[in-house]
Amino acid sequence: MDLLWWALLLSGGIYFAGVLWLWKGLGLPRPETVEALPSVSVIVAARDEQQALPGCLQALQGQDYQGPFEVVVVDDRSRDGTWRVILEKVAVWSDLKGIRAHAELRFKCPKKSALAQGIEASSGDILLFTDADCQPPVAWVSSMVAHFAPGVGFVAGYARPDPVTGFVAKLLAVDNIAVGALGAGSVAMGSPFSCTGRNLGYRREVYDSVGGFSRIGHLIGGDDVYFMRLVAAVGGWQMVFNRALAVLSAPPATKMGDIVQQKIRHAAKGGHYRGGRSIWQSRFIYFIFFSPALCCK
Repeated sequence: MDLLWWALLLSGGIYFAGVLWLWKGLGLPRPETVEALPSVSVIVAARDEQQALPGCLQALQGQDYQGPFEVVVVDDRSRDGTWRVILEKVAVWSDLKGIRAHAELRFKCPKKSALAQGIEASSGDILLFTDADCQPPVAWVSSMVAHFAPGVGFVAGYARPDPVTGFVAKLLAVDNIAVGALGAGSVAMGSPFSCTGRNLGYRREVYDSVGGFSRIGHLIGGDDVYFMRLVAAVGGWQMVFNRALAVLSAPPATKMGDIVQQKIRHAAKGGHYRGGRSIWQSRFIYFIFFSPALCCK
């Protein structure tokens, strides 16, 4: 019992220190914003999103950004009417480009392959990303671009599910808030842990300077977090978190099997992070949750 007590005390202390560290990051002044209007490309990879994609495109078409702006949608080998939805919208919106992903994957992760193809077809100096089942608010592009002050190369943002109905969905929404706070606090502290591809942006110069997704192409998933950690490990660019607004996304899956698989995938990403400090910090997090169980054996 004494060993268990000390393990709980130690893990609790580490947990409390981690919370204070994140709290400090959340309490730091908001990053500087600018009024420049660089060219922007929004890249969306869509796979079997016939139902959700029209809402996403409508939200993107309604953006209030006054600078050069385009949207590139990549049909990621969909098996439904996604490509038809894209073609119909391209016919009435001149700033929209629609392309079809190659059948042969460039990377192990299909989404990275589709996004890379979309980036190559785009022309903007600032690359913004959201998912096909998301509906960014009207000021999303303007708000994200305003955070690209000189020296800032990567801007992360918050996304939340909408609507949220039922106990499981509400529980997952709370978890989503915690992950968002983890991202906001850690980015502000200069050691980013988390971000989401539903609300993300970086300079084309950053993408090109690290070789795109080539160094993380062998990893499944992580077109957002793995790339963020790669940029952090290479260094040379400041990262900021946009706390001004949130992107709305479709509610998450609520089946227990789907939830467990998703959390396993998210947890597994920590082992592939680049940058020594984040690796040790993630190990502390796992120690907090597993040390009591180990002592009880």
